This record gives sequence, structure tokens and C-alpha cells, in this order.
Amino acid sequence: MKRALQRVNSGPQDRETFVPHLAVPCMYRSLLVGLSMILGCTTLSEAQETWRILAVRVSFPAEDPDEGTTSGDGTFDLRSLEEAREGYRFPYDIPPHDRGYFENHLTALANYYADISKGNVRIEHEVYPLENRESYLLEKPLKEYGNGRTLQEIDERITQLFRDAIQAADAAEGDAINFSRFRAFVVFHAGLGGEAGNALNDIPSAFI
Repeated sequence: MKRALQRVNSGPQDRETFVPHLAVPCMYRSLLVGLSMILGCTTLSEAQETWRILAVRVSFPAEDPDEGTTSGDGTFDLRSLEEAREGYRFPYDIPPHDRGYFENHLTALANYYADISKGNVRIEHEVYPLENRESYLLEKPLKEYGNGRTLQEIDERITQLFRDAIQAADAAEGDAINFSRFRAFVVFHAGLGGEAGNALNDIPSAFI
């Protein structure tokens, strides 16, 4: 388990998606859907509350050789804009997919809810690890969290990913993270989500 708790300075090759607890499948759009579900039947203009979100970034052991049933190689795409530009048809979600990248998405989410709720819903977030290009390296390879043979197995693997990610952050940061301060948790993992990729063992994005 020691390896699962160390941080990793990830390399290139991959695009990322979000796997959540209480918020997030597929990038910013699904973040909106996720928090709408969290807020439940409460009208946004009547909520008058603050949601604190803890976001944790995790990666997996680099695939060598490449695993054909997953998209990417288990690491975050940290290439510079200049290096990655030619591979992107549209000018958004371009690497580097570092801490700043995910912070920008959460800031956009906060701005959206502040606007539509007329200032009554405030979203605050913290993204870990604090180092811009690092993530928590999990012990299991990406494919071990991927598509299961049954709905129950899929649910179990997603739950395991969330648990391993939170435990890795807790072990690495110690008292620096006070989990009781947060109302929702998000796991940003390396690799395409199952709803976006075509590989058998891409991890499906979900709410837990």
C-alpha cells in the first residue's frame, strides 16, 4: 500500500474526466447536474447556503506496455499548450491538465451557481494535492477500476476508486485536510470516462 500513498509527478498521454462523490460525471456540464441533484428539491434562489467541495486528483501506475482496454496510459496529460494544440480540434480542455486546470472548472461552476441563484448559493473548493503538477498515485492500475461484468461489480469498482483516492489524500496530507469542513467530494482521475471513451475498461463517471 506504500506505493498507493505516494505522490507522483505525472507524465503525458491522456485526457482526464471526473469521477465523483455527490458531484461530477463528465466535465463541467455534469458538475452542474451533480450539484443540482445534491441541492435536491430546494429552489436555488431559496438555498442561501455554502457548499464546500474537496477535489482530489489521482493517477495510476503508467501502463507499460500500453493497456489496450483503457484510454491513455494511466497518467494525467501534462503537456504544454504548444505540444498538445495540434491534437485538439476545439480550443477547450486543452492540456496541461494540472491543478490549475481543475481549479478553473470549479471556479466556473461556482460562478454559474452564484449567478443563477442570485448569490444565494456559494460554492467554495479546494483541490489537492496543492502542487500544480502532482497527483496521488494509486496502487492499482486503471483497468482494475474500470468496467465490471455486472452492475454490482461496476458499482463496487467505482466505490473502491473513491475510497482509495480519499485514503491516499488523507495519508499524504494528514491534518492538512479537515474532511469535516466539506459537504461534497470529487475525485478527478486520469483517463477518459466510460461515457466519453470507447475502451472497455474506461472508468464510468458516477455519483456515490
